[in-house]
Amino acid sequence: MSLSAGRGEPSDRRRLAKTGEGERDDIMAALGQFGGRGTPQLFASAPYGVTADKDEAAATRRGALMSTQGVSGALRKLWTTLQSLGHLARAGQWWDYKLVPIFAAFYATALVLQAPVSSLGWAVAQLLLSIIPGAAYVSFVNDLADEADDRAAGKPNRMAGRSPAGKALLICLPVAAGLGFAWLWRDSPLLLGCYLGAWAAFTLYSLPPVRLKTRGGPGLLADAAGAHMFPALVAAALAAHVTGRHPGGVWLFAIAVWAMAYGIRGILWHQIGDADNDDRSKVATFVQRHSTQLAGRLGAWVIFPVELAAFGVLLWRLDSGLVVAGLITYALFCWARIKWLKVRPAAVMPGGTYFLIGHLYYDLLFPISLLLAYAAVSMDALWLVVLQLALFPGRILALVDELRLLAPRIRRAVAARVRQAGLFPKRQG
Repeated sequence: MSLSAGRGEPSDRRRLAKTGEGERDDIMAALGQFGGRGTPQLFASAPYGVTADKDEAAATRRGALMSTQGVSGALRKLWTTLQSLGHLARAGQWWDYKLVPIFAAFYATALVLQAPVSSLGWAVAQLLLSIIPGAAYVSFVNDLADEADDRAAGKPNRMAGRSPAGKALLICLPVAAGLGFAWLWRDSPLLLGCYLGAWAAFTLYSLPPVRLKTRGGPGLLADAAGAHMFPALVAAALAAHVTGRHPGGVWLFAIAVWAMAYGIRGILWHQIGDADNDDRSKVATFVQRHSTQLAGRLGAWVIFPVELAAFGVLLWRLDSGLVVAGLITYALFCWARIKWLKVRPAAVMPGGTYFLIGHLYYDLLFPISLLLAYAAVSMDALWLVVLQLALFPGRILALVDELRLLAPRIRRAVAARVRQAGLFPKRQG
């Protein structure tokens, strides 16, 4: 399920764009989560201690939208407390950038099942509120297990210096919330099993004595299952649960394979980017056991094609022109990025100024196109579009940044073509 580096103000962009080097920095800033370092996994295991702070700093614009200025003292204190908890749980790493594909799996399943819009409100609330404690648990337990490794690598760790009681409290609070949802869903074996599966996968991934993170290939599978596959299946099973209909084995299998493949691609990318830190702390990840070249080839030539094939099955079952239009829009946007921003598409391997293929689509265009397809059937679904954009504004803000960079380049290119075609009237001398 990559995070953005910090972005400068528009005035800084205009100044930087005057020089080639500044322009490159500007593009890197707009592409933030693609050119920087972060984690593209859902329920990410908070891999980069330093980057976590950068990622949360990059959320400043979102925070500005939620300013507490003028709010009562009690609400301001509540907001401050939530911000502190979010900082501890690394919410800047997973809120905007990692929860959205889970919601996309929910919307897609609801659309296939033709779920009435009236049944989706409580289900969306359940999905969001059940994911938050899981994501927080992942961040806390991974920091707890990585404390010694991070110290050896010289990386900050948010569990460092906390008392045993404080650490236990941070772990127990999300676990208690998760148990509440397990009880709520106790009558749905599929939903309950997938939800508990996500918690189990990351427990096995992070904590000794199993600690699959240090066992190469099994670590890839555990991370991808906990970060992507099980959460996506939770979303699909929840849509089935609230509608009382079953989407079928083919649909669930396609969801699982798509999410698993995307997750493996993401953790490979993450391990390649964090190879130096893992080497210093002697963490035997897949990349450390093999090589970055093998990881890159595996992700690009094996995992990515599997992901595309599974996603093709989802598109076939959805049978929606609006969803296909969203995919075409994304393809054109990628072409514009490559042509005018001079950035490189990457399936896995980072390097230079690049973007991860599919990331913007899964994070923004896919869920929005699903909701627009829903609205084409029932206008009542438009409130879901508004809710989606309100809950997850980060990718919209990042897209606006890129469009600001692209717009003048496109205008210049169009003007040049028009001049070449002789459509501008000649000046009378």
